[in-house]
Amino acid sequence: MAYVFLVCLGMLWIGCDDGCGPYTPKPRESDLIGIGVHELADGNLRFLAQEVNRWQEADPVALDCSIPPDFPYYLRSQKLTLAEGGRVISRSSGSEFESSTAQCLSESPDGYLVAGLLQVYCDNFSNYIAASVPLISVYSEDHQLMRYAQLPCEYGFLEMDVLSRETEYFRVQVVELSNGDLLYWGLAAVGGHVQAVRVSPYGEPLWSKTFDASRYASGLAALPNGEFAEVNHGMQQLVWFDASGNATFSHSFPLSGSTAVQTAAALNDSLVIVAGVTWDTQNPYVWTVSRASQSVVAQSEIELAGCQDSTAVFNTGDGILLVCRNGEYCGGPGSQTAVLLDYDFNLQAQENFGGSAHVVLRSVRGAADGGLYLCGATEINDGTYRGLLYKYSQTLAAEWNTYIAP
Repeated sequence: MAYVFLVCLGMLWIGCDDGCGPYTPKPRESDLIGIGVHELADGNLRFLAQEVNRWQEADPVALDCSIPPDFPYYLRSQKLTLAEGGRVISRSSGSEFESSTAQCLSESPDGYLVAGLLQVYCDNFSNYIAASVPLISVYSEDHQLMRYAQLPCEYGFLEMDVLSRETEYFRVQVVELSNGDLLYWGLAAVGGHVQAVRVSPYGEPLWSKTFDASRYASGLAALPNGEFAEVNHGMQQLVWFDASGNATFSHSFPLSGSTAVQTAAALNDSLVIVAGVTWDTQNPYVWTVSRASQSVVAQSEIELAGCQDSTAVFNTGDGILLVCRNGEYCGGPGSQTAVLLDYDFNLQAQENFGGSAHVVLRSVRGAADGGLYLCGATEINDGTYRGLLYKYSQTLAAEWNTYIAP
C-alpha cells in the first residue's frame, strides 16, 4: 500500500471564506495537536505534534498562527518516538522562545523534514505587519536540528488584522508534492491577494504565483506527475495546475446547488476525487473529475446516519477514505465518521470516533501493513486538547490509539 499524505493543514472545514475570528484565548501549555506520523525501519513511529496558542470555539477548530499583542509569545513543536501501540520512547521540544509552527512532516535524505511557518514582522511601506514566512527545518533521527532555511518577507502570508487587533485566521495550506518539494498556499502578507510558493526541501524558493483573493483554497491535491489541483469552496471550483503553477484546466460546480465542494485528493495523473456535502440531506458527496475529458466522470451521494457538514477525502492506495464531521452546521459535538469506499464509490467499511468529544483531524498516513494512521487532537474532560494518534486496520477496524499531553 502506498503511503499517503493529505494537505498538512486543518482539513475538515466549512464556511469562513473571509477568515475566521476573533478567537478566545486558552493557556498555551494546555493544548497540543498531532501533525503527522512516519513508520521507522525498526517498527517504531516518529510523531510530530505542535503546541497550540489558541483554539477557535466553533468549527472549524484550527491551529492559530497569529502573534498576540501580549508578549512574551512562543510555541514549541514536539518531536516524539513512539513504540507500536503509542508508548512514548523519547521526546524533544523546541526552545522556550520558538515562534514557529509545524505544518507538515516529510522525509529527508539526511533525517526528517518539518515544513512550517515562522512568525516575523515585515515592512509594508514603513508599516510593520505581522506575517508568517515559510520555514524548512531538518532534524536527525534523535531529533537534533541539523539545518533550517527561512524565506524572506516577500514570500510571507497574512496572519493578523492589524487595524482592529482582533486576531483573524487566514489558513495557509502546505502540501508535499510528488518530488518532495513543498507547496504553500494562502493569503499574502502584502497586497491582499492569494499567494502560492513552491519551496525545495533545502528551503529554496522555486517559484511564486499570485492570484485574486477569491482563489482562497479549501483543499489542495498533489498529483504523481508533480502537478497539483486546488478546490475552492467559496467559488465551488476545481482548478488544475502544472508543476510551474500555471492553471491548465478548471471545472465549476453549481454555486446555487444543493451540494458544496470542500476537499480533493489525486487518484492518478489525470483523475482527482473531490469531496463535499449535500445541504438538503447532510450527507457526504463525491465526484471524480477527469483532466483528459475536462469533466465529471462519476459522482455519488454517500448515505450515512445522522448529520454531516464537512468532508475530507484521501486516496489510501487501495480505495477512498472519507472523514466526515458532525460539526457546527449540524449542531453536533464535532465527532467524526471514517468511511472507506472502493474506487466505484461502494461502501466498504465505516467507523465512528470521537463520541461526544470535540475531535480535530490533521493528517492521515498509510501503514506498511495496509492500515491507516489518523493524527489530530481531541478534547479532554477539562476542556483542553491533547494530540491523538489512531491506528486502524485496512478494513477500518480500530487497533489502538494514544493521547499525547504537552
